[in-house]
Amino acid sequence: MKKITALFLAIIMLFAFTACKKAQEPQPTESANLQTSPTPSGIQEAPVDSIPTDTICTLIMDMTELDLAAGCFIEEVTADTAAYTIGYENFNGSFESAHSISPMMMTTPFVLVVFRLAEDADAEAFATDIKTNANLEKWVCVFADRAEAKVVGRTVLFYMSPESYVEPINQAFAEICSEGFVPEDHIVDPLKDISTMNDLYAKLYEMYNVEDYGFMDNANVLTVTADSGYGLNKLDSAQFTDSVIDDGYVEESDEDAEKAYVLAMFRIAEGVDAVEFIDAVLENLDTSALKGEDVELAVNYSDDIVIVYAGTGTYGIISTSLDMTLSMEFRMKSASVEE
Repeated sequence: MKKITALFLAIIMLFAFTACKKAQEPQPTESANLQTSPTPSGIQEAPVDSIPTDTICTLIMDMTELDLAAGCFIEEVTADTAAYTIGYENFNGSFESAHSISPMMMTTPFVLVVFRLAEDADAEAFATDIKTNANLEKWVCVFADRAEAKVVGRTVLFYMSPESYVEPINQAFAEICSEGFVPEDHIVDPLKDISTMNDLYAKLYEMYNVEDYGFMDNANVLTVTADSGYGLNKLDSAQFTDSVIDDGYVEESDEDAEKAYVLAMFRIAEGVDAVEFIDAVLENLDTSALKGEDVELAVNYSDDIVIVYAGTGTYGIISTSLDMTLSMEFRMKSASVEE
């Protein structure tokens, strides 16, 4: 009888334990359901996964009050550059795409990278690995206070920064990852007040301490028409007609200047392909008139604006800065220029 009673009590306890265990299992919260949803393969997808990584970087620059756009640039991160970018020498993680925000001057210990991982990746392990192994002193002379890594869906945000950057960046990223977020409502368009290429020239002049470089001083403003080859050293006018551009500004250094450059800004007409226009310009641009042996080119473009800079000597340094800054300030693309 005692054995039967003991067995009966054991069965009751077993049912009671099972019931308690089921009651304690966590249930999905409403906020969790808003953030992610399972794909057929079981991978948790999030709304932020549909936003390109470079756009997320742009949003973070625009949505924080850190004035990142004043001294940083956005660039693509590849498998070859990732280790250096995050300061993790032995990094061998894989990702589908990534872009970074970095300061142009290395006096600020800051770098931010947005990674987009494959559907079968372990995002948490990826984030933990880079946060644990990233070098806070990768800048040598300065070092970051914090390394942070956040995971939402297949998107991993990683950054190293001063302490004061942490809260603004986290708040911006949380908003970007929220349900119903519309990127276009938060991106600042720096070109919204630029109606003419003269306005764009003034903006460039404002962006640089041009007096310190002697840049754009003693310059000749050229006539921008098809007959003049748009001012670019007599481009073949047969290839360029007045219907190609709506507006333009071109200047070149004075012939007596120690260093030489030419700076051209065009708003191309509707329907004209910017890349084809750039190819034609570079094919016909005669830089032999520029003094010096090392002529550097920087080309940037958006849907309807093309900027070409060619310069020698110290102006080559400015052309590199121009390449980075325009890509960041004007959300423009940097065209590859073959030597």
